[in-house]
Amino acid sequence: MMVGCHTGNPLVFEAQGIKVYAGGNTRQGGWQNWKGGNPDVAIGPEGVIHTRKTRDVFPDGWACSTKLEKQNTPKLVIIDWPDYGIPSNITHEFWPTLVEDFKTNGVKTVLCSCMGGHGRTGVQLSILAHLMIPESNRTWKDASELVLYIRDSYCNHAVEGINQQKYIADVLNIPVGESLFVESKPSKIQWDSNDMDDLLSELDESDRKPKRNSGKSRKKTDGVEFKKQKSVHDYIDGSRFKIGKEYRANTDVAGQCLLYDPTVREYVWNPVKTTGELMKISSNLELVDMDKEDRNCYCSECNMGFFHELEMIEEPEAFGLSGRVCKYCIAENFIQDAQVDFEKKKIKIGKTRWYPTIFYEQDMDGLCLVKDTVGYKEREIFLKSIEEEIVEEFGIRR
Repeated sequence: MMVGCHTGNPLVFEAQGIKVYAGGNTRQGGWQNWKGGNPDVAIGPEGVIHTRKTRDVFPDGWACSTKLEKQNTPKLVIIDWPDYGIPSNITHEFWPTLVEDFKTNGVKTVLCSCMGGHGRTGVQLSILAHLMIPESNRTWKDASELVLYIRDSYCNHAVEGINQQKYIADVLNIPVGESLFVESKPSKIQWDSNDMDDLLSELDESDRKPKRNSGKSRKKTDGVEFKKQKSVHDYIDGSRFKIGKEYRANTDVAGQCLLYDPTVREYVWNPVKTTGELMKISSNLELVDMDKEDRNCYCSECNMGFFHELEMIEEPEAFGLSGRVCKYCIAENFIQDAQVDFEKKKIKIGKTRWYPTIFYEQDMDGLCLVKDTVGYKEREIFLKSIEEEIVEEFGIRR
């Protein structure tokens, strides 16, 4: 029985003459960290599994282009598979057919993998174990017990959600079994931010504000009808509440929206409360949904190729580096007291809280938060002047 979390590419089980290993990129795993050659087959999600494609470019017909050192790679099975999710476009027949392909092609070693080696890797292992291990040797009767078997054999974090547990049961046509995950009832209150520091700060500020009677209570006491006074956001398309609720979760930065200007091909961070005003001024701006953004940038330092454009630094030469370099490598190697979390795509520097990597920019010291840059502060001043003009024109409060 394996206790705790995995490291590297441990052997999980062996069946039908095939050894099945597993690992995650962020835990010294993945086929690129395989010791002694390569596995015969490596399975993993698109954008995570290494392809080791050459980035060299030579003029057509030049003989030097034939003198490169060949880099051997295993047979790759790359699946469109979102983090914490299930495969999006493969049929249930895919998995038993894959096992038959192992046998037909003389495969002896298989590596299951993903970013952390937990959720998606655990699903791969569970399905392959059920399909490859003889029925007489199975110790499980449902998906719940199957996942526990994988956790005992490999890592106690294997499979990360009830949706993945149900997918395993569906593919294998076995009962789901007891849920291995706590499913809390949805709250009636929809929080705009999960950041407790921001919440406490807002509560503290509200306590300091003088209490005023609402129009409703004054109507009762004075016998005079009062109408609710309109604010700037009642006159602007895309109110603070609507934009914050729909898009702040995708950027995971409290109080901030990420915009994109296709005319100049630039991303712009902007406070949620002024995004409506800014979008009205510029019809070119688009609200960014990070779940739909491409992640195809390659880092020459960590040899990974699944980064978003905003996760890369603009001037690696400032650190004595060449090629394209991700912010994770800069944080790990050049910034004191920095911590990185590849799975959650966040960085923490010093005593600050964790922020998404896309909310950092390169500066002289390494990385700084976007909200602390000169450009961001100048934009705040500009938007404040625009809001004042709206207030003056309509005669409404801020």
